[in-house]
Amino acid sequence: MNGAQPQPKPKTGPEPEPEPQSRSTNPPRAPVAGADSAASGAGEAFLRNVPEVADMNQYWYSPTTIETIVGELEAAAQGQDSPLRVACLSTPSVFFSLPEGSAVRAGSVAFDYDRQWEGHANYRFFDFNDPSGTIEPALQHRFDMCVVDPPFITRDVWTKYAEAIRLCLKPAGVGGAPGRVILTTVGENEAMLRTVLGEELGRPLRKATFMPAMQKPWYGFGYVALAHRILFFCSGS
Repeated sequence: MNGAQPQPKPKTGPEPEPEPQSRSTNPPRAPVAGADSAASGAGEAFLRNVPEVADMNQYWYSPTTIETIVGELEAAAQGQDSPLRVACLSTPSVFFSLPEGSAVRAGSVAFDYDRQWEGHANYRFFDFNDPSGTIEPALQHRFDMCVVDPPFITRDVWTKYAEAIRLCLKPAGVGGAPGRVILTTVGENEAMLRTVLGEELGRPLRKATFMPAMQKPWYGFGYVALAHRILFFCSGS
């Protein structure tokens, strides 16, 4: 964010129709004491300024996860002939943790349902129930990469995010390398994501060696990162 952050308001995606289960059907567990306590920097700065609201299914990444993804984006930019453009779909913690003044941040956009960032030049309102209606034509097929973390984990929601990813990414063969994606979800979704993303994006999808985490590890399941054509970040298997 440029300058002072606005007063935080809850962020979440709109309710899907029909309403699916949220990320977990298990009752919340107490956060693990000391989790990511050593992490510092941009990720922690975002978390200090923008509290999450569980009632609205708003769960931020841990500082280490934010900073790992940000570092991956900055590293990916080094191999670009032109500035890397990233569509942050429901991942404002990643966008607003990109270094101020960096070329990656300048060329990227935070697509999110929460309007608290409406005054920021790189924010765009995004409703996953209407990707083509809320991703404006001028921004369609303009991005080299998408970073995606939906507020729900079900197939119908991921199908809508798959549409948003395809709308955001540059067509294959435009501007050099094919479009790339980083997705975070439960491990059980890997096969489903290959299907909803289609042959071009789904087949090369790989589980990352890095294991992402939420700011408050309340969930009773394993969260994973799935990446596409980012060899440093992927297991490659």
